[in-house]
Amino acid sequence: MNPSISWLDGELTTDPHISASNRGLLVGLGVFETLKVTHGNAEFLDRHLRRLHSGWIQIGSSQLDLELVQSGVAEVLSVNSQDVRPARLRITVTESGDSPSVLVTLLPMHPWPDTTTCIVLPWIRNESSPLVRIKSTSYAENVLGLKWAQERGYSEGLYLNSAGYLAEGSTTNIFLVMEGAVVTPAESQGLLPGIIREVLLENGWAQEALLTLADLEKADEVFLTSSTRGIHPVLKCGAREFDRVGSTTRSLMKAFQSLPR
Repeated sequence: MNPSISWLDGELTTDPHISASNRGLLVGLGVFETLKVTHGNAEFLDRHLRRLHSGWIQIGSSQLDLELVQSGVAEVLSVNSQDVRPARLRITVTESGDSPSVLVTLLPMHPWPDTTTCIVLPWIRNESSPLVRIKSTSYAENVLGLKWAQERGYSEGLYLNSAGYLAEGSTTNIFLVMEGAVVTPAESQGLLPGIIREVLLENGWAQEALLTLADLEKADEVFLTSSTRGIHPVLKCGAREFDRVGSTTRSLMKAFQSLPR
């Protein structure tokens, strides 16, 4: 894999240049998607493109050509078609004059460990923010939340919202198993509806609920989801530790692995 080859606004390049007037660069006006690539296949590409387009409609002022975006993805994957290692594909769309600027990059992806850890963050998620449900390039809040958690030895940080309900992780969605039921915070609580979350809900494997910190503390099992993590079991959440990956989580992981990508 040659991680130096990118695709910018219609052309493959080893030296992409972003305009100094690009508003994505200047004020974070843009959207992005991160996809897992396995054996040259960008997983759940159609779902990611739909979310990208939906976010752009809300944040951008120019028309986004999804066929052009798809061609950029295809060209970047083609350049690396001989490499079968897992990779991370990123599509970034930013406001740049009369048309959006589209950047597609591909980088090697280190595998996640079998289990993970999380901690509740000291800051809240604003469920009334105009950026709720948009995967915006204005991502510093998420990065700082993740940094805070990692500095304390955890893989992920969890946000409560202004009403005290559980919302999401800084880069993940969160699921609880409570008395056999798999639940995840409702979209109304100020979260980005993740692609893997969408898949679990559509298959009837989980349901939305209003969840509190008390629910998190008494849950029988906890797991996180993201496009690169898939379903990632939590064995430590704050001071609480789990002895093993729960049976419900294991069953969901098996079912998820059998799905077409």
